[in-house]
Order: sequence, then structure tokens, then C-alpha cells
Amino acid sequence: MEKIELKAYGKINLGLDVIRKRPDGYHDLDMIMQMVDVYDDIVITKNKTGKIEVKTDTAVLSNGKDNLAYMAAKMLMDEFKIKDGVNIYINKRIPIAGGMAGGSSDCATTLMGINQLFELGLSKEELMERGVKLGADVPYCVLGGTAIARGIGEVLTPLPAPADCHVIIAKPPVSVSTAYVYGHIKPLILHRLCINNLDRDISKHNHLVLCQFPVGGRGSEYGLAVSWNVALENIPYIILQEQIEL
Repeated sequence: MEKIELKAYGKINLGLDVIRKRPDGYHDLDMIMQMVDVYDDIVITKNKTGKIEVKTDTAVLSNGKDNLAYMAAKMLMDEFKIKDGVNIYINKRIPIAGGMAGGSSDCATTLMGINQLFELGLSKEELMERGVKLGADVPYCVLGGTAIARGIGEVLTPLPAPADCHVIIAKPPVSVSTAYVYGHIKPLILHRLCINNLDRDISKHNHLVLCQFPVGGRGSEYGLAVSWNVALENIPYIILQEQIEL
């Protein structure tokens, strides 16, 4: 095999509760993540130069060594002493800085692609173990589906998939980095969310509960984002005014 083409799927948070800030600067989380049918296209091709080359269709992203796809390829190729190089092309569809784990998904998909392309034989669990070293959301993006995520997001428990439904994903012309979100959390004023109750509602296909919070999912992250920019608050009204049909 000389080339592999894969889809790197984005995710949404059905619920997110920030538990506490850890001594290492990260936050302990309790959340439910859901993969959605919005994806980046990734093409990985072997080359004989011994180099890793990354290209994307947007100038916003780096093509250098700080690109997560580059880091994922280098991790496995160094570990398994692969002498060939690879060209990685990323066609971005997942909104950038929209909280949908676009970079983490590209990283996870590159791990899976290198594993298949060079027939390394790593299991999904082994890829997840390596992925967490590159980003907290990377293990989930390897796992996929519906899952409870705890710790910094790496402790995963798969859940039954919700019933098929339409989801409106709205990304206004505002970008908010994950680091900025967690750097401005004020724990004393957060609305706390019981993830166990939400888990039960998802298992029972109770979509009415999920639809009570149409912007950004349920939980503390929602409240913070809305407080920053009125553009997010206006999304439900724009949807109604435009009479968007599913």
C-alpha cells in the first residue's frame, strides 16, 4: 500500500462539567462527547525522501513540526524506525477553533493512517495510549462514537449511540481557543451539570433534554462561551428567522 485516504471526524460535547483545576494546570472534566458527520479529508502517501511533509488547504494552519498530524506521524515513525517518509494532505472541513476537536481528530486519524499504511499492527487501545501524549482529546478521536470522558478527557467509557437525529452546528465568525476557555474559568459561578443524568437521558433517547440547551451543548462551557460574545446568543434566533429546514 502506497497511499491511504481517511476521514477525520469532528465531535461535539453533549455535556461538559468542569470539576476542578489540577496542580499540573489542566482541569478534571466530566463530559459526554459525540462524533458527528463533519470531517476533514486526510490523504497520507509514502515517499522516499525520509521526510514528513504536511500540507493543508488553509493558510490558518501550520504545515510545520507543530502540526499535530506531523507530530503523530513522527511519533510512530520514530518508534518503529520507519525509513520512508510521508506526505500528509489535510482538506479542512471541521471549523477551526470551534471546539470540535479538529486538530485532535487529524492527529488521531494520522496515527490510524500510519498504523495501517505501514502495517504496524497496533490496536485501537495502543493508539489511544500514544495519542494522549499528543493531546487530551486524541484518545477519544481514536475511539469515536459516544463516550463519557473523565480526567483531562483521556479516561473514556463508551456509551450506546443516541438515536439518529439532526443536529444544527453553527460556527459564528468568532474563534475561541481551548487554552483561553480553561484559562478564564471561574469555578464558583459555574452551573454544575450531572453527567450521570445526561447519560441516562441519552441511553433512553430522550432528545428533548438535549435540546433545552441549543448552543454549545450542556454544561459550564456553554455558560462561559455565551458570556463572551453576543454572536453565540443570537444563533437560536437566527435559526428561527431563517426558518432553517432539516
